[in-house]
Formats: sequence, C-alpha cells, structure tokens
Amino acid sequence: MGNCHVSQSYAWLLWKKKKSCLKRKRVRKMTDEEGKLRSRRKEEFRSKVDDMFLVVFPVLFAIFNTIYWPVCLQAPPVDR
Repeated sequence: MGNCHVSQSYAWLLWKKKKSCLKRKRVRKMTDEEGKLRSRRKEEFRSKVDDMFLVVFPVLFAIFNTIYWPVCLQAPPVDR
C-alpha cells in the first residue's frame, strides 16, 4: 500500500515537471540582422560538427576494428 502511494506521488511530480517544461518562455522579437546572425552561427556550428565527424568516425571505426577482430578470431570456439 505504501509503495503505491510513493509511485503515485512520484508520477505526479514527473507530470508536473513535464508540464512546467512545456511552458514556452517569452522571447523578444529579433531584428532581421539578429536573425541572420543567429542562423549563420548555427550553420557554422553544424558545419564544424560535420567536419569533425568526417575525421572522428572513421578513426573510431578503425580503432574498433583493430581491437574487435583480433579478439574474435583468437577466442576459442564454443562447444554446445
């Protein structure tokens, strides 16, 4: 009985938190210059992330494969 009350209380707190997170904050209107600057910054950031992952992903893939395959090939076969 006590656990049920605790669960209901916790669910209510989560629901209230979600409800408060969904409220929109009032944002002042941006001028055209501010909007263009903001979108340019976002585009530059996305471009940097893309450039970074063009290098990072292949390197991590190579590291993973150099560790994974020797371990798999050296493992003794499993008898069933």
